[in-house]
Amino acid sequence: MANGAPDILRVALRAGYASHEAFSRAFRDQFGLTPGEVRARATLDGVRLIGPIRRDPDIPVRLPPPRFETPVPLNGTPACSKTLPLP
Repeated sequence: MANGAPDILRVALRAGYASHEAFSRAFRDQFGLTPGEVRARATLDGVRLIGPIRRDPDIPVRLPPPRFETPVPLNGTPACSKTLPLP
């Protein structure tokens, strides 16, 4: 941002946010300034920066195997066998 990112929405989408507003709100909550304010200042002086969160490669992540379930019809009849009257 401080280097003059021309499109805040593009930065927001690349960071995984669905909108400019959501990114700006989270950015302001984290850094105390909006992305536009940081861009206008053109410097990171006085902005409290934090390092990225990284996964520790020495800690193994073990997940249970996926569970697959077969849908069971309600009341013993297939869910698709009933037709509803049109209004």
